[in-house]
Amino acid sequence: MKKILLSVIVFFVAITTTEAQEQTYRYHPLDKFQGDTLAYLDTNFSYPNCFDGQSILDIINILEQDLPVKQISYLCPVPPEGTPILQTFELIFDDRKQTKTFNQLHFWISEFDQEFTSQEMETILGMGAEQMIPLTPEIRQKLSQFILKEHPLSSHFAVVKFTNWPISD
Repeated sequence: MKKILLSVIVFFVAITTTEAQEQTYRYHPLDKFQGDTLAYLDTNFSYPNCFDGQSILDIINILEQDLPVKQISYLCPVPPEGTPILQTFELIFDDRKQTKTFNQLHFWISEFDQEFTSQEMETILGMGAEQMIPLTPEIRQKLSQFILKEHPLSSHFAVVKFTNWPISD
């Protein structure tokens, strides 16, 4: 009887522990944040591992429930080895053509399951690194091939709001 009771207790503890470790994603609409876009992004995209294996297009589709993505850009810094590799995609929520302008909000996505060189990025997207281009239907489709890496410690996302630059057109 003790063995059966002990087995049942161990089973329930194991199930409870597993469920506690899994975080299920729950979307929170922008109107719940009284216009606080940073809180909206932080709340909706602070779930570690919930987006592993999803594409940038999947993330854009979630965002566009409330916040349309107008432009994209990407960064390919040069590592010590010498070949620039895709590090970060930037999603930009306004259509001003200059980057880092006053109150411009950027949503950065990083940690991909495949490495892309800057040359491959130019071929795929038809644009160079650090250029801002509109998110057209053609570009949108190409973004489905950029998949987020499964990474236990990464949240994949960062939000930057530029506030120290002068207003520009």
